[in-house]
Amino acid sequence: MHTFATESRLESRLGASGVGVRLGCSDWKHAMVSPGRHVGALLVIASLAVVSFACVAQTGKPQQVDVTISCEELQRQHRQARSVTVAGGGVVEVTLCSNASTGYQWEPVVIIDQAALSLSDHQYVAPQSGTPVVGAAGVERWRFDAIASDTRTTTVDFHYSQPWSGGTKNAWSLTLTVRVGA
Repeated sequence: MHTFATESRLESRLGASGVGVRLGCSDWKHAMVSPGRHVGALLVIASLAVVSFACVAQTGKPQQVDVTISCEELQRQHRQARSVTVAGGGVVEVTLCSNASTGYQWEPVVIIDQAALSLSDHQYVAPQSGTPVVGAAGVERWRFDAIASDTRTTTVDFHYSQPWSGGTKNAWSLTLTVRVGA
């Protein structure tokens, strides 16, 4: 049997596939997967993904979940919806296309359950190019802190509009569902 061995907390034996897996965050000793055992290799890769998330959690850094939607995506589908899960104490960062030269802007966000999530930062980031291009789109970036100590689900609504009277409202939107907790 080929094995993937380390000092470990997570161990899985998969006899039929011929792959034994023992995973941990430190002291990697060796890794071998028989080339003909694709299912076993996939299971090893999946196990590594689980352990890598656990290892990041052990570092003490807050978990960060990123949601990015480009101008092209918003132009193809004006109404977007995303769902994410973040641990309590973690961060959700949302990056959306924005072009102030068109007169449109993202309205202030609406957080349905403010006991689950709070807005800690919002900024416009100009386009990243060597030569400024008039009318080029930048992005707006929001940072939300997951503040719930229990498991909660909330929704954050984003609307891209022209803010003046008679301006186009809700040209693009994002409904972000955030599950805070385990």
